[in-house]
Amino acid sequence: MSVMTRRELLSAANEIRREVEPHFQPDTAAQGFSGSTPSTGHCAAVSVLVQARLGGDFVSAIVENGSHWFNRFQTADGAIDIDVTADQFDREAVVAATAGQLYDGTRVRTHGELNVETLQRAVQLARRSAMHEVAAHLQGVLDARTVAVAS
Repeated sequence: MSVMTRRELLSAANEIRREVEPHFQPDTAAQGFSGSTPSTGHCAAVSVLVQARLGGDFVSAIVENGSHWFNRFQTADGAIDIDVTADQFDREAVVAATAGQLYDGTRVRTHGELNVETLQRAVQLARRSAMHEVAAHLQGVLDARTVAVAS
């Protein structure tokens, strides 16, 4: 994947948000989160969709006493963090800033740190959002993870 500009990444992130937003449902949200926006509890699943579509890294921080996942990208001008579910914290839906500046204590996470339940929710959200290639890719990841755990 070629390095995208900040503007291209923000445009693509906003497009992903437009695709998934109508499909946020309780069964695609992580349990135990309360909020007044449909995106509440969807951060990790959405960050998986963003990473599958655009590349980059997973990052997380503790925000309002809960773990919050979002994405980091390298651009020609340096690294940026993009959060596609920021509206659950009284911000715009999609926000971006220089890496490490969106939320205090941001840290890089690995694909291996995603749990099976998050991947299942991401697959379901991708299918509902007509992201067929992303859903197929993530289903393959999920199947491989399930086989590895069963072995």
